Amino acid sequence: MIDEHAIAVGVGPDGQIWTKHFGMAPYYYVFDRQGNLLEKRENPHSTATHHDDPTLIAEILPECDTYLARRMGSRSRKKLMEEMGITPVLVSETNPKTAVREYLRREA
Repeated sequence: MIDEHAIAVGVGPDGQIWTKHFGMAPYYYVFDRQGNLLEKRENPHSTATHHDDPTLIAEILPECDTYLARRMGSRSRKKLMEEMGITPVLVSETNPKTAVREYLRREA
């Protein structure tokens, strides 16, 4: 069972952080709070027309309360924070493991 305070990172087929909208990432890596990669999940909404409904992604990542992304719409970020209790974090890093390590270091 995955800890309920996991971290999700949207990634592309190359395993790097997805550079487009977080909700359209083909995959999500799920990390624990120690920075360990726990699993990779496919996003069934990635091939759909662009959506701005973070609820769809929260259903895929129910135990994740932090999302690391290169890009995420301001309405999505606001909904995640205010209505869903999820912390969106925009990063410039391209490597998922490095981004998670840096986030955890800053959070400590």
